[in-house]
Amino acid sequence: MNHNHPVHGPAAAQLGAQLRAWVDARAVLLLIADRLTTERPGDPMREATRLALALRYTEARHGADTRASRTVEQDVLQHAPRVERDTTRGEYALVLRRIARGEHL
Repeated sequence: MNHNHPVHGPAAAQLGAQLRAWVDARAVLLLIADRLTTERPGDPMREATRLALALRYTEARHGADTRASRTVEQDVLQHAPRVERDTTRGEYALVLRRIARGEHL
């Protein structure tokens, strides 16, 4: 295999890793959105809830305190906006779904 070829080289490997990380983060964002809409969607969304659910769902997928869970958790937190204004859990779930679909807010 030619590792200097653009399809097989380091850049391709890095792009593949970034794509896998986004797919995984997207799945977690959707799991969080599902949770927020099925459990008390009218309640206020809190920053602590954002942090707790990101940790819970990434560790459920990748194990507690593993390199993979820490990496995906950081990706999820990077994409999930901080909770800085009055919003409900259901409203925040809609934002997460839009982000997971690739919409720019």
